[in-house]
Amino acid sequence: MKGGIAAFIVALEDFLHLNPNYSGSIGIILTSDEEGPAKFGTKLVVQELTRAGITIDMGIVGEPSSRDKVGDTIKIGRRGSIGGDLIIKGIQGHVAYPHQSLNPIHESLGALKDLVDMNWDNGTDDFGPTTFQISNINSGTGARNVIPGIKTTMFNFRYSPASTEESLRSRMEKILEKHSLNYEIDWHDASLPYETDRTSHLVEQALASVLEVTGAEGTLCTSGGTSDGRFLAATGCSQVIELGPSHKTIHKVDEHVSIEDLQVLADIYNNLLERLLLTSVED
Repeated sequence: MKGGIAAFIVALEDFLHLNPNYSGSIGIILTSDEEGPAKFGTKLVVQELTRAGITIDMGIVGEPSSRDKVGDTIKIGRRGSIGGDLIIKGIQGHVAYPHQSLNPIHESLGALKDLVDMNWDNGTDDFGPTTFQISNINSGTGARNVIPGIKTTMFNFRYSPASTEESLRSRMEKILEKHSLNYEIDWHDASLPYETDRTSHLVEQALASVLEVTGAEGTLCTSGGTSDGRFLAATGCSQVIELGPSHKTIHKVDEHVSIEDLQVLADIYNNLLERLLLTSVED
C-alpha cells in the first residue's frame, strides 16, 4: 500500500527539481484507516478543501492496481460499497428445552441463503454484477448448552451502477421480512460507484506514460474493491484513476513489492506529471 506513496514522492521530487516553474498545483493526500471506517485522511482533507473553495481536477491513486507488471492495468472506476451489521433477535434458553426458546441461528439460515443466492443485477458494460458477501457471523454465550438470544452477521454489497443503495436496502429487508425475522440492521456509510471517461485527458495520458516507460500497453478496468478514489470522485472530480504496484500479494501474509517495480512506478508517475503539467504550459 505504501509503495505508491514512496514512488510518487520520488517522482514528485525529481519533477520539481527539473521543472520548478510548472503550471498548476500538486497535492499528496494520505489516509490512515482506509481498511477500516475510512473516516480520516482523504475524506477529511477533501472536505476541508471543499470548504476552502479548492477544487481537485484530477486524482491519481497509488492503490495496488497492476496485475502482473506495473502499469499493465489502470483502474478507471470502482463499484459502490455498502455494508452493515444484521442483528437477528431470538429468545435465549437451554438447549434441552428448545420449545421455550427461539434460536436466531436456526431462524436466519433460510434468509441468509436467499441473500447469498440472490441475483441482485447483471452489472453494466463496464462493471461486473452486484455481489453480496457475509464476512463474519457471531453468536452464542460461550456455553455449549445455551441457545443464544442474538446473532450478528457482518455483510457487504459491492454494487454496480445497475443498482442503487436504496434498492439494495429495500430488497434485503423484504427478504428478511419474508422469513418473519425479528431483526435490526446497522447500516454503514455507503460509497457510490464512479467511473472516469475512457477518453478523458488523464486516462489517455496515463496510458501513454505506461507505454513510454514500460514499452507495453496498459488495459483499463473497474474491478476490485473500493479505494480513496471514491472521495475524490464525490467532490465532483471527474477524472480519477488508480495506478500503482502489483496486487499479487495484497492482504496476504507475505505482502510485498519489489524495489524494481517501485522504480518503474516512479518513472511512470514522473512521465505522467510532465504530460499533465508541462504540456499545458507550452499550449
